[in-house]
Amino acid sequence: MDNRESPSATETGGLAPVSDIRSALTFLTRLPVGGPHRALDRCAWAFPLAGLAVGGLGATGFWVCLWLGLGPWLGGALCLAVTAFLTGALHEDGLADSADGLGGGATKDRKLEIMRDSRMGAYGALALILTTAGKLAALERLYAVGGAQAAFFGIVAAHVLARGMLPAVMAALPLASASGVAASAGRPGAGIAGLAILLATALVAALVGPIAALILCGAAGLKSAAIGTLVRRLIGGYNGDALGLIEQAGEIVTLAVLIILLVHLPGLF
Repeated sequence: MDNRESPSATETGGLAPVSDIRSALTFLTRLPVGGPHRALDRCAWAFPLAGLAVGGLGATGFWVCLWLGLGPWLGGALCLAVTAFLTGALHEDGLADSADGLGGGATKDRKLEIMRDSRMGAYGALALILTTAGKLAALERLYAVGGAQAAFFGIVAAHVLARGMLPAVMAALPLASASGVAASAGRPGAGIAGLAILLATALVAALVGPIAALILCGAAGLKSAAIGTLVRRLIGGYNGDALGLIEQAGEIVTLAVLIILLVHLPGLF
């Protein structure tokens, strides 16, 4: 996740909703939205909207496969292909680099060096395989227990929450390195991070209901805190690759918790 250009952290100005949303979409996706860049320390509140766009298009691919009678497995594969295409596999790249660096380096400096290396190692390949398999299995199970509507809204909710928690991680942790995209992009303050979480919670509540949304947000927050604690201990803080790891884990955790809620507390929906 460290190889993408980012908005300059030196720009000035407060909230500018349209520009902020364009900047968030430009940084987190490949959607041709145009517009000037704004620093991520100001536009990060709009990360959940990028998740809404990516998740909505991925969920549409899933639904189309169901409508054509192709079933949830092919639907899940198309969903993952669409979301990876829309983001340029940004988060998957960060996941793989994080797995290689955190798993393979003996010291902080060595871990960061491995994470900056574009070549993929065994840890990174295994992480991608397991994550992809986990997502496919989760989407099939979500469809099995909740039907097409639950799967559609669940996919969107997973992408919204996975990105909505990233500003809080950036605000809470120090930077692991003085170089890279994360260092140049700017760190959002507590207000921007809180706004991102509130926006993500509101969007998820509209998708799955308020009680389920609070449970899902709590699970996503615990996941972010756990991984944030780990990366701070291992590399001293966060970088772009660590954010990719946290985002990918967020998608899986949200889908898994949603499945559990559908099985054991179906009345919430």
